[in-house]
Amino acid sequence: MLNYLPGISNNINNYTAYMKKLNINDRIFLKHSNQFDFVKVSQIKLITSMGNYCSIRTDNTKSIIIRNTLTRLEEALPEENFLRINRSTIVNLDSISKISRESSGRYKINVENIKEELVVSQRYAVKIKKQLSFG
Repeated sequence: MLNYLPGISNNINNYTAYMKKLNINDRIFLKHSNQFDFVKVSQIKLITSMGNYCSIRTDNTKSIIIRNTLTRLEEALPEENFLRINRSTIVNLDSISKISRESSGRYKINVENIKEELVVSQRYAVKIKKQLSFG
């Protein structure tokens, strides 16, 4: 289903301003540079903050830079499918391939088709353990 908001351009930059939750099966336009990409929410694997911009990584490992904050994106994404793991990263729970625990007690997450390991901050570790039901 394509999300349509009458009277505005249909992109996540404007979409988040209306605070309506996206559904995992919704499709959105991501405006970047001089083009739009049409992306299904379920295709988003990882979102990384870069100040007032975010890098959105999709199934095809494409990185799309949009002007929006991580907080606004977090509010729009379905919380049963997406989880913030530190102050600069949101992951799609269906894209997590591995969670490991270091000897220091910190957790690291691997996301499918993404090389770097993502560190879970202590602040978000409790929420992640609760949502994923592990300890």
